[in-house]
Amino acid sequence: MSNTYTEVCHIAKWFWKRALLVFCLLTGISLYFIYDWKVGYPKKNYHRAQFETFEKARDYFISHHEQGGTKEGWARFASGQSVQYYKQRDAVSYEQRLSTWPEELQDYNAYKAAYDSRSDQPAMWEQFHQKQLAVTNRLKAQSTESKEGRVAFSKATRWDEDLPAGITKKDYEANYRLIMYRTFEQAQELFESYQKEGKSAADWNLLASNHDIAFTEDRSIVPTSKQDEKWPAILSDYDRYYELAKGDLESGVEVNDPYLWKEYTSENKMGQKPKNDFYQRKQVDEQLYFAIGCLVAAGLIPLLSLFMKKRFMAVDENAYYAPNGKKVLYTDMFRLDKRKWDTKALATISYKEGEATEKVKIDGFVYGGVDKAEGEPAQKLFDVIMANFKGELIEFSDAEEDTES
Repeated sequence: MSNTYTEVCHIAKWFWKRALLVFCLLTGISLYFIYDWKVGYPKKNYHRAQFETFEKARDYFISHHEQGGTKEGWARFASGQSVQYYKQRDAVSYEQRLSTWPEELQDYNAYKAAYDSRSDQPAMWEQFHQKQLAVTNRLKAQSTESKEGRVAFSKATRWDEDLPAGITKKDYEANYRLIMYRTFEQAQELFESYQKEGKSAADWNLLASNHDIAFTEDRSIVPTSKQDEKWPAILSDYDRYYELAKGDLESGVEVNDPYLWKEYTSENKMGQKPKNDFYQRKQVDEQLYFAIGCLVAAGLIPLLSLFMKKRFMAVDENAYYAPNGKKVLYTDMFRLDKRKWDTKALATISYKEGEATEKVKIDGFVYGGVDKAEGEPAQKLFDVIMANFKGELIEFSDAEEDTES
């Protein structure tokens, strides 16, 4: 930088303060997004999962009681259940998806007979498969006979409109068969354990009538330490549970609120009202993307500061030096617009460059500043320009000032 400048204005102090403030703000927001991605959203999902678990436990208990289940049977059932997490059903695109076990698995006597005479296939699998095939063939035949039949067939076998890239309808059909087959395999394994432990038909009916289809579970949306969690122990206490349910069971009043939820949340210092639904994997991952975006933006602040640190405006005896490095001789200036100088410390110089007319700014707000406590650097620079300017000066007339007021 030359030592011949009469006045030099570097970046004003307020700019660095605001740059630091924006940097801290963006960094803070990104940390908040990272917290939601890693802790916040999974924690809320866990809260929702616990609430749905208590809701499901309430329904199970009513069913268990109505089917004559025993106190010991409830304790065995409750101790073996897992927390209810969000189920990914995107792999199967049928409009009418089963959410619980097929009815073939819910009749204890029929299932036991099939189990005793089973082949290499899981018990009842062939019966279920043939029934599904018969329904599809019947609907397909009806679809060739009438418009109503075509609509029914379309609804029963409709695929989602948007299939993921590389996934065909046959893939979805194969997924559905595989998931249902695994469900029957799972049922058989559970039935074998029930037989060995001598559990009653009522206990099996309770399990089978409420057990979920073996869809893929996305446990990554809840905290890692909670992904394999069993039902809370409080739900295994039959006597305590029955005391709360007795009034509804005897009066027949529909049960709306899950029993023991209030007690459980109080003991574990959790909110009683969970989120209305789970945050899905995409929503959780979005928090990470937002965090990365804010960190990138925050990283640009130091780069911008390094760039701005090199910029300045200055004057000497012959010319004005703009922040962009442009040198404008006083003799080339023919117009100076200072209408915004008193309010915004902005002015515009029009000058001749050969045959062309160009403009350059004097930005006293960003460069130097006009703070009296700091000596009004920009004002001193502007006074030097005014002292050497010989062209047309544009400023407010008295009438214009009254209008502005």
